[in-house]
Amino acid sequence: MAFLDENYLLQNKTSKLLYESVKDLPILDAHNHGDVKEIVENKGWSDIWQVEAATDHYVWELMRKRGVPEEKKLLEKFRTKKSGWL
Repeated sequence: MAFLDENYLLQNKTSKLLYESVKDLPILDAHNHGDVKEIVENKGWSDIWQVEAATDHYVWELMRKRGVPEEKKLLEKFRTKKSGWL
């Protein structure tokens, strides 16, 4: 078994059978903070910030608590840049 191949984390026959039965099904995450319209349209994103933080209220709350002002200019600066995670 190679690292991160299709059997990654599948330790036994049962796990492999279960994986085979569901691997082609869509992933549904009932609790996410992404933009549902963007997910349904399956357009993809240009960077991780757009996926994980641009619409996640927990990230914005954390930024507020760390003193990051919510001015539109600042939010747009962070919205699509790696620096938004730093």
